[in-house]
Amino acid sequence: MRSLRGERVSFDTHDLDEAAGVLGRFYDVRGLRSLDDRTGFRACFDNAELETGTMLVRARTWSDVSVVAELGIISVDVSVRGSIRWEHAGTAGETGGGHGLVMQEGTPVTMRRWSSGEIAALVTSRERLERHLEHLLDRTPTRPLRLGPRLDLGQGPGRSWAGLLTDAVGDLTGPGPGLWASPLLRPQLLEALLTGLLLSSEHPWRESLLTSTPTTPPRLVVQAVDAVRADPAHPWTTAELAALVSIGPRALQAAFRRHLGRTPTAFLRDVRLERAHADLQAADPTVTGVAEIAERWGFTHQPRFAAAYRRRYHRNPSETLRGR
Repeated sequence: MRSLRGERVSFDTHDLDEAAGVLGRFYDVRGLRSLDDRTGFRACFDNAELETGTMLVRARTWSDVSVVAELGIISVDVSVRGSIRWEHAGTAGETGGGHGLVMQEGTPVTMRRWSSGEIAALVTSRERLERHLEHLLDRTPTRPLRLGPRLDLGQGPGRSWAGLLTDAVGDLTGPGPGLWASPLLRPQLLEALLTGLLLSSEHPWRESLLTSTPTTPPRLVVQAVDAVRADPAHPWTTAELAALVSIGPRALQAAFRRHLGRTPTAFLRDVRLERAHADLQAADPTVTGVAEIAERWGFTHQPRFAAAYRRRYHRNPSETLRGR
């Protein structure tokens, strides 16, 4: 059940193994069974990809089921009808009644009873959410992002976010393509969902986001950033970037620290890491090695590259290259 951006994909089944296969796109399913002998099993899944690795999901069941799985992604579930009794990340709870469930990668989850009904979900990766957090904070977080497993949907940002998500997911089964299908609106919808999730969920940077006032970097910083992003393989120096935007190196350093939370050199390294990460994901490991990709983006010292990559993406570059 693979969706392309702007395309809706649906799957309807009466078979538990087929349903487990669909869920296996998101989870390592270790057990799926029906808890209701009175009615035959049926489940329906609809999804639409907003961008690679991030999608809207609507799941409906017509009998109570239990699921045991380990996640490879972040899945934020809101009960539209019915509920889920769950155990995850050392805690237990139930969706519905003003609460949602945030399931995170690498952590087992047990849905002891997924009651017949409907769930709306946003599925994404921690890497994507961390990039968005970095964008909102204008600085790189010093530790990995971990969200609390409970999401308060009864008031404040959580209530508004749940409404946005359920409206967007509700369009998946409408008579025609919803606004999520528009290439003009889809990026804005994605940004609103990711920002809303970070404002609604529990994590160390939530208070900073709720109280922050966005600032617009001056044009000279924007020009320097654009130059680096346009040609990150170029051996940029702070002096060269400063000359490009007609200010002194110290003034450019100060402007970068004030508006981006890092130096021009650190910004260049982060952009190169992004490009190396993208190449590692796309490369054939039988043809291209980690060292070749690292050198392509100016990382000539392999141990330092590997260390910087692990700090940013929480895995080894060789694991990304092998698709693990």
